[in-house]
Amino acid sequence: MGAFKVKKQINRIILALFLCFSSFIMIAQEKEDPKIKRLSAGITGGVNYSKYLSDSAEYSYGTRYAIGAFAKYRIIERLNLKTSVMYSVKGSNSMSPNFKLVNSYLDVNVLPEFKLVDGLFIQAGACYSYGLFSRTLTNAGSVNASKLNSKLGNETSGIVGIELRLRKNVNLAFNYYIPLSSPQTNNFQVTINYTLFHKEKVKKGLSRERRENAKQKIKDLKEGTLLVRLKTSEPQINALIKKGKTEKAAKVKKEQEEENKKIMKAFKDEFNFTKAVFFYSNHSLYVRKKMFNHIFLDSNLSINDSITIDSSKPIFIADFTQIEQDTTTFFDLYTYQKDENCNWQKSRLNYGGPDFGFDAMIIRDKNFVQLSEPFPYYSRFIFKSFKECPIEAPFLYPLLPFQNWTYAQTVRSMNDKLVKFYKRKGK
Repeated sequence: MGAFKVKKQINRIILALFLCFSSFIMIAQEKEDPKIKRLSAGITGGVNYSKYLSDSAEYSYGTRYAIGAFAKYRIIERLNLKTSVMYSVKGSNSMSPNFKLVNSYLDVNVLPEFKLVDGLFIQAGACYSYGLFSRTLTNAGSVNASKLNSKLGNETSGIVGIELRLRKNVNLAFNYYIPLSSPQTNNFQVTINYTLFHKEKVKKGLSRERRENAKQKIKDLKEGTLLVRLKTSEPQINALIKKGKTEKAAKVKKEQEEENKKIMKAFKDEFNFTKAVFFYSNHSLYVRKKMFNHIFLDSNLSINDSITIDSSKPIFIADFTQIEQDTTTFFDLYTYQKDENCNWQKSRLNYGGPDFGFDAMIIRDKNFVQLSEPFPYYSRFIFKSFKECPIEAPFLYPLLPFQNWTYAQTVRSMNDKLVKFYKRKGK
């Protein structure tokens, strides 16, 4: 009993420290973002891994489910207020005597969340669990029995956790529920959140400028031509030939040609948003200078002079490489710093886009400058990273079902993004 009380106090101290940390972050972000407000809502569901804490019996952790709906409101640039209502079933196992305790609650969660980087949030809040009913499941030989228990008490818990964006409209959340009342349940919850609705209110400023620019870009791309840049691996091949490794050089050349043909086939089968033609990366300088004669490739990867484009229309570039950091900066907060004379001076702190450097199909403008959000300028793929570094697999396992595993999937995903964005913004 004494050990239980100590553990209970430790849990409360951990929660208090986390809430203090969160409060500090929120205060630091006190300036409201003048550019955008967003309200979103959706459905959520997942798994509870829980243990009921009782003086009358010793329980171990059991697995049950939770399902419900959530709403999220962006308060300032890095701070959201998330609320959810969930039908949450929490199970516990008793070994002696052998039975399962299944408690059903209506959970109301209030979770402020702070964005660390794009797609990653930390959360800290509270949950009120309204007890609906409790059942005891027993297994005597081949006979299963269920007994409805007396009224289930209500619970109050603190919540700490993280939320990851897997892809647009799909987030994965890990939350730990710290009991703060009696009766008590320890609970670790994993949920998938799918956003069904979001409403934006945009005010004048950089955000409006970026949106207007993206709107014009999607119209230009629809009317213009997408030039897809294919790699040649020439530096690697020439280096191998210089070392006398001609067989390996031939192998690299063959592999690059096969990869390029897969890319061309993917565009032929999956891309119809705008006209697409292909050129080799060693002709990039000609593209920059708008010298479009004798550079475009046919399906055999041979230069074909019959393939032409209308150079008076907008030109965009696509290639398969690592995504670059978005260099646009945004106002974050004011701070005070000492100058060289030890006088306190008020200064602005800005932040920019994250630098993840993952592999993606990227769209660039005619000057080979990567486009930026809200334009759907990239479609991520993961298969090359795994081929080059398979040791990453265990760390990215939760994300794997949501990734593109072929060039065809990657190009299809990009085409879908462009079509949807054009329907919303381009017409």
